[in-house]
This record gives sequence, structure tokens and C-alpha cells, in this order.
Amino acid sequence: MIVCCVVDLIRSYDWRSAILLYEEDDDYGSISGGIITSLSNALQGVGAVIDEIVSFPRLDSSLTVKDIVGKEMEKVVVSQCCRVFVILQSSPLLIFHLFEEAQRLGLMEAGNTWIVVADSGVNSILELEEKLSFSYFSSNVQGVIGVKPYFEETSMNFQRFYSRFRKRYPTKHQELRISAMHGHDAIHAITLGIAESKKRRTTLLEGILASKIEGLTGSILFGNDGIRLLENNSLAFQVINFVGKSYREMGFWSEGFGLCKQKDVSVNSLLPVFWPMEQIKVPGGWGKLRVEVPGNNVFDGSFVKVEYDHNGRPSFVGGFCIDVFKASLNKLKYHIDFEFLPFNGSYDDLIQQVALKRFDVAVGDITILADRMPFVDFTLPFTESSIGMLVRTKTSGYAWMLLKPFSKGLLGLIVASFIYTTLIVWYLETRSINLNSTGAEKVRFSTTLWLMFSTIFFPLNKIHSSYTKFVMVVWLFVVLIITQTFTASLSSILTTEKLKPKLGINGIIGVNSGSKYLIKYLENVIHFQGQNIREIIKIEDYHNAFQSGKISAAFMEMPYMRLFLSLYKDYTIYGESQKLGGFGIVSGTNFKFLSFQHMH
Repeated sequence: MIVCCVVDLIRSYDWRSAILLYEEDDDYGSISGGIITSLSNALQGVGAVIDEIVSFPRLDSSLTVKDIVGKEMEKVVVSQCCRVFVILQSSPLLIFHLFEEAQRLGLMEAGNTWIVVADSGVNSILELEEKLSFSYFSSNVQGVIGVKPYFEETSMNFQRFYSRFRKRYPTKHQELRISAMHGHDAIHAITLGIAESKKRRTTLLEGILASKIEGLTGSILFGNDGIRLLENNSLAFQVINFVGKSYREMGFWSEGFGLCKQKDVSVNSLLPVFWPMEQIKVPGGWGKLRVEVPGNNVFDGSFVKVEYDHNGRPSFVGGFCIDVFKASLNKLKYHIDFEFLPFNGSYDDLIQQVALKRFDVAVGDITILADRMPFVDFTLPFTESSIGMLVRTKTSGYAWMLLKPFSKGLLGLIVASFIYTTLIVWYLETRSINLNSTGAEKVRFSTTLWLMFSTIFFPLNKIHSSYTKFVMVVWLFVVLIITQTFTASLSSILTTEKLKPKLGINGIIGVNSGSKYLIKYLENVIHFQGQNIREIIKIEDYHNAFQSGKISAAFMEMPYMRLFLSLYKDYTIYGESQKLGGFGIVSGTNFKFLSFQHMH
């Protein structure tokens, strides 16, 4: 049942991993009841894992105890990001040195969580409370959660026993070990079982099972299988919180009700806990995250921007990626303390720092790539991304641009049709009574030519010959087709000419500084020569390089390209784009920050 209580605690605060610590109870390093195996299996059932198990040998009062505990805890600090510690079994000596070393290593700061399980650990802390000074206790054991077996202290049997105990041992602490009381009840059960077996002339076991025992921890009844029955679903464990030089009762746990603030009330919650450093917000169980961010302010800091004070320390960290990270933390059920640490180097080196556990998380415009995933974990991408080529645009304007919609042959055909139709109309109208066609042949022909040309823009006023009308209907239909085709073709040509890329002859390509994977892509896939690739840091440097002719094109990821196009005109995306994984948040492979996997 103690396993279920611990699992419910971890699940209620949405912690995803824990570190188990215990003191070996014999020379073989065993721990009774297979509690570790049971706890591991139960945690997996709620989506949590045991990151590490730290066992301490049975400790004595030798001077090497502090060194033994210190070395083991230093390994935990180096190898793990998890900051939920569960002490399963311990002596007062281990508790004393364990919390002292934890304080020295910064494991009692905000963001850390300590749970002391079972009677041995809780009473070890209470014994320290009595023996040690208030300053030590308040500095090293504040915010610790304790889980101890619960029993009714108001029962008559317990009060009588406690009174006799205090008279015999007046210097002892008022808290009694539950294990001692269980031992007392066991002896009492055997005594009554003997008497009952003699009375019924049965075996001792049958006598014990038939007995109703009023023990120190309450009424004791056994089923036919020998397992103790709980009357009225009596509470099994009490959850406490060590604050000041004592503790606060946070609530209870029982198999029927789970975690609850009061007896026999199924609320599935506890009273607010005062965590280490008197923090009210629930810690995320990861300590203070070391969040690595790019420190070179690529693209004017639109994605990640780091400002420094006069001492060279970061005074401000912002940008789109940082806003996404902070917004994601606000969606979590618990509080995570973190600090931003800039890193000046390539993005591959930045990711390697996380893989080497020098940082816990990396946040920025970091692209998810297959080559990077064996070393670190990525969240779901929060942007779409692809590689494209950015080039300048040019307009090929010249005097005869209006003639470009038609080919030379088509222009010749149009002119020939115009002249031919003019001759036909002139001939037909000459034979009719057309006042405009009277006069000299030269005047009549010029008048007819003007009539034909005017039909392109406005209809004729008067035509006398029926044959001329038929010819003009055909001609007007041809003129309509020509004008519509000319308008559409010229519009398309002007648009295409404007978007036509302006490629230089030197073939120098610009890429973001630090994007080693992009340089490899250009060399291995597109087969650019390394000497033709130039790394550029700032967004305005791209524009200046284009204007000066130092680069003829630039390869960027789509988020950068959209930002560039929003700031500068006369540029366009040319060619096809290569899809990538998008931007994501990086964490170490041992750092199962599962809550981030729900971010999209």
C-alpha cells in the first residue's frame, strides 16, 4: 500500500520521473518486500519512470560516512536532470548526512522535491528534530514531504500505552515508531491467539484468526487467508510536510479514497505544500533548468535575441522562439524554474552541449534533423520549415515591349489581314453610294484605311454595302480576339519579367552563419563548391551583399525567408523547396521532459 501512496503523490503533481534512495537493511543490500520493483512497475503504469536507484551501505558512526554519502549524491547531480527524490528506507545517521550533502550540492533549492517514505525515514527526521539545533533543521529539511503509517492516537489503548511509555522513557521523543507498535500488537495477537486456541482446542493460527484484538494501532481482524482487514476502510497513511521545526498535516491516503485532505472524503488532493525555499508553486521536479540559447542574434534577434549588460552578462533574452518556450511552460500544471544561458557557436555545437549534459534544454531556431536525433530529443515542431533559394528580381523593360506578346510571324499576319481587309472594304464601298468614298482614288483609299483602323477603337458610323457589313463583322470579331489576347499576354509578360531572378555570373551563395548542415546540403546535394559559399550573420548583411554583388543567391529556411521578404522588396523565392522538420526544443535523451511532447 505504501507503493500506491507514493505513486498517487507523484501522479497528482504530474511528475514524470524519480530518483530512489535507500539504505541497505542487511549485508546483501536487500530491501524488504520488493518495494523497488513494485514501485517501478506502478510508476510505469502512470507514465513515470525511475531515473536512478541509489543504495547506501549500512552506515555506522565512522568518519567515512559523510564521504560515502557525498560521493553518491555528487553522481546524482552530474548524471541526472530529475529532481524528485524518494527516500524509501534510512537511519537517522543517513538522514543527517544525506540532507546536509543535498544542501551543499544545491539539491534543497527551489525546484527540488524530497519525499521520505515509511516509518523509518520519517521518524529519523523527527529524531533529528529533537537532537539537532533549529538552525540545522530549518536549513536542511525544509519543504520535505513525509509519508508515515496512520493510526488513531486518541484510542484508549494507545493513550494508556503512551502514558506508561513516557513514564519509563521520559527523554524519548513523543513519536513512537509504528513498527514498534506493530510489533507490540503482534505479540498481543499471539498471546490472545494462544488463549483462544486453548479455549477452543485448535491450532495457534486458528486461535489468532478467531481473535478480535484491540491493538495500539486500532482493531485488528484477520480474514481466512491471514490478511489483516481494515475496519470501515480505516486510513492507512498520513502525508506531512516538514516546515520550521515541526511538520504540518497535509492529508491522508487510503486504498479506498486515495489522497484526501480530510478523513473519509474523496477529494484526490492535499493541502498546499510548502516546498523547499518556501516555494508555494508546485515544482516541476527538474530543479532549475539550464536553458541554452543561441547568443549570436541571427536575423536581428527576431527568433532569439540576447542583450548583455556592461559586465557581459545576459540582461534580456527574447524573441519568437523564447516566447513559444515561455508560453509552453505556462500551460504546464506545475512550476519550472529556469535560467537562460547564451552559447556562442554553431547550432551543431549547441546541440552537442545538451548531449554532453552541460545544459538541460536548448531553445531557439533549432531545426529538427535526422542526424541530430540520435544524440538529443526534440519536441514536436512549432514551425514548418523548408530550404529555399532567395534571389533578386529584375524588370527587362525596353522600347518595343508592346510588340512582345506576338511573334514576328503573327504580327505579319495581323498587318497583312488589316491591309487585305482594307482593300476589300475600299473596293466594295467604292461601288456603293458612300459619300465618304467619293473623290479621288487616293482620298478614297485613305478614308477607307482610316475607317478600318477606327474599327479597332470604335464602330463605324455608316456603311452602305451589305457585302461590306459582312466583311466588317468578321473583321470586328478578329479585332476582339486580338485585343483580348494582347491584354492578357502583356500582363503575364510584365508579371513574369518582374519576378524573373537576377542571377550573377560569379555563383557566390549566402547562408546563415553557423548552419553547418545547410552548407553540407549545398555541397553534397546541390554540388556547390565550398569556396562559393559565404556565411552571413545579420539580416541586413544579406541585403548589402545582394546590392554589392557579393552574392547572387541565398539559401535560407522558410521562416528566415518570410522575415526577409517582409523587410525588403525586389526579392523572390526561386525554384523548389526542400522540406525540413521545423523548429523544435531540444532536451537530452536522458531528460524525459514529457510535458513538452504535447506542444504543437
